[in-house]
Amino acid sequence: MDYFYASEDGGVTWQTYVLPVSSEEIDTQLMFFDPDHGLLLGQTMWRTEDAGETWQQINSVTWDGQFSFVDRYHGWAIARSDDEIALVYTTDGGVSWQIIHPVIAAEE
Repeated sequence: MDYFYASEDGGVTWQTYVLPVSSEEIDTQLMFFDPDHGLLLGQTMWRTEDAGETWQQINSVTWDGQFSFVDRYHGWAIARSDDEIALVYTTDGGVSWQIIHPVIAAEE
């Protein structure tokens, strides 16, 4: 089991929470958007809405990602699977991901 620790009083006291996956899962990234809402992202993706007390699995993918979010719903990832690389995005907090297909403008 792996844990994360949180403090609401500047580090005077700490709460301990169990993460739903172990550190043996590679490329897992934990991020919080406010005190209650967070994501644990990797090939299996989890969401918490109660500061990490409980976790709900929201997705499972076959690629490893490097994730970046601007809020709890909108994010991007560089998705890698073997020799393939794609830029993907989500508008529902990681529940679903779509590939961004680049458009190359013709020269005038």
